[in-house]
Formats: sequence, C-alpha cells, structure tokens
Amino acid sequence: MPFTTRTAVTDMMDSGHSTPTTTSQRTSSSTKNTSIDDRATAAAAAAEGRDRLPASASEKLPSTTDMDAAGEQMVWNANGVAIPFRKLISGDDEEEEEKKNGDNVDGSGSRSHSQRRKRVMAVFVRHFFCGNCQEYLRTLSQLITPDSLHALSEPTSIIVIGCGSPDLIPMYIETTGCRFPIYADPSRKIFDLLGMTKTLTLGPARPDYMRRSLLTNIVLSFVQVIKSGNGAFKGGDYRQVGGEFLFEDGKLVWCHRMKNTRDHGEVPVLKQLLGFDVAKDAR
Repeated sequence: MPFTTRTAVTDMMDSGHSTPTTTSQRTSSSTKNTSIDDRATAAAAAAEGRDRLPASASEKLPSTTDMDAAGEQMVWNANGVAIPFRKLISGDDEEEEEKKNGDNVDGSGSRSHSQRRKRVMAVFVRHFFCGNCQEYLRTLSQLITPDSLHALSEPTSIIVIGCGSPDLIPMYIETTGCRFPIYADPSRKIFDLLGMTKTLTLGPARPDYMRRSLLTNIVLSFVQVIKSGNGAFKGGDYRQVGGEFLFEDGKLVWCHRMKNTRDHGEVPVLKQLLGFDVAKDAR
C-alpha cells in the first residue's frame, strides 16, 4: 500500500524561532461533560501553575462534521492492517487484540459486555524520530500501566497515533518501550480534522516528562534516522505536532492540542483527569 510522507532529515533539529503554521481549526462550541470539567480543572490546579494544559476543562472540540469525517479515516498498525479510527476510539479493536493475546482484567482471555472499556485516550505524537515524543511515551508508560487503567472505576485504554509510516512502528516500540498500541496516520488527515497544528517552535520551558537533555534527544534521534536507512524519509512531517484526546463511548469529551514540539499534557495532569488518585501518588 502506498504511503507518502513529506519529511526532511535536515528538519530534525527543532527550531525555537519558527513561526507556527496552523491548520484551519474547524471547531465549534460543544457542550462539555460536567464530570470531565471538574476533573480537568482540578488537574490543572495540580499541575502547580504550569500552563501546558488549559485551565478550563478542554479546548474547543471539533465540529460534529469533522469528527464524523475523522472517524471514517483509516490508520495502520505495525502489520500494515488498516483500521477505521472510529473503531479505535470505541475501544473495540483493542478488546479484540487483548482476547487474542490473553491480556485482560481477569486473566480468562475474555471480557464480559459490562467490562468492555468505554473510555479511550488517544495520544497523537509527532514524527517517529522525535526525541521529545519518545521521552513522553517512556514517562507515560512508566507512570500509567494497562493494568492500572483497567482498575479504574471507568476502565480506560490508551492508544498512540503517529504521522509516519507503519513500517517504523516496530522501531518506535523498541525505542520507547511503549506499553500501549501504536498506529500510524501517514496522511495526517485525522490530525488535520481534529485541529492539530504544524510548528517547529520549542516552547518556553522543558516539560517534566523530558528526563534527557534536548541535545541528547537530538543526537539520539539523528542516530535513529541514520540507522533506519530508507526509513529516514518515512518518519512523518517534522512540523506536525499532536495532542491528547479523550473519548467516552466513542464521543470526544476532552482535548488538548500541542502548541509547540514539547507541549504534551503532563502525565500527572492526565492521571487526575482519568480519575487516578494523584494525591496518593505524591505520598
């Protein structure tokens, strides 16, 4: 199957002086879920004043038309299998995968209808060689596990979507140690429909989830590009940034779009949003 991605190895080093180029936001004012509002507001307060997530519950959600169109777009897994995005955000595809792998709540290899996940957090990352996003997934995988998500009062799953070729997903999993399913949207149509932007701006401050220096990340990313051979031009658009989108019963209820290349939502903020006991973690 053909995959076309516009990339350049020379764009590897994110510039702190580039001007963001935004896609059309196509957003409409949607009614917000009250419980999500309350949790997100508390989460913002828990972030010690950081402005990496908005103080309000959510940024503007995409219009119903754009959400419907995004749901019909295809993403690809590491095996090159195309899956409709709407299937991922309903949690159905992950449930099928877990049945095959025997990875489930009670160890039986099956899940009753009442146990089926209703919440999905979709994490959109930049190109597959981005050291900033790789750091984010390492931290995310260390602080949130699939078992801890299943144990929530509202069982939740996390999926990761990048903008490069699915050929690079195995490398990405090995590099990040990510414990969540990873998919590819090389056309970036879902990124665009959900209102995510393009920029090479670094942002004002190093986020907490980045445990390596920026220089180290750049060097390691460059090494990955060289080792990948022909994959160097399959990582995805180096200007594309992502974000985090929370779905309940297949409906988008909360979102955060990255404003710069290291603006993922801090993990403690996401944990409180999802209903984890962040105060207990701090003790």
